[in-house]
Amino acid sequence: FRADVDLLLLEDVHFFQGKEKMQDELLNTLKSLQNQGRRVVMTSAFLPRELSDIDPNLTSRLAQGFMAVISKPDRETRLAIIDAKARAAQVRMPGSVAELLATRITSDVRQLESCLKNIFLKSRLLNMDISMELAWDILQNFDLGDPNIDLDKIISFVCQAYGFGF
Repeated sequence: FRADVDLLLLEDVHFFQGKEKMQDELLNTLKSLQNQGRRVVMTSAFLPRELSDIDPNLTSRLAQGFMAVISKPDRETRLAIIDAKARAAQVRMPGSVAELLATRITSDVRQLESCLKNIFLKSRLLNMDISMELAWDILQNFDLGDPNIDLDKIISFVCQAYGFGF
């Protein structure tokens, strides 16, 4: 990697915690690439200061660049992701199903995308339209955590599903 790349993209650097030899190699690679003016992009589920069992020199390298914290997407963003993925897959996604997915899968965009792929695939394989029944069938395969549903959310969801104003 030290001579033949213009850009190094390294995901999940938090997995280097406690791996001393790998940290040494990474540190040397980073130094070499940066000395050559190459770009390095790294991702982690943790900020550099939150990592433990990491060489302080490596922590310093990780923290010296631009750090962008990506938070969980809000409901509107999840709905936009669902809409974009449905359009890209050329699938008609009912609003009630999109709302269900955006409400139930809140913590992880990858999980949302996986759920959508499963719904799209099952819909195509069974040659059926996407429906609430299909969505609930797929959702039971995902870890949804505690949905924190109260009476107002139930009433709102049911009214929206049946086209009533609330």
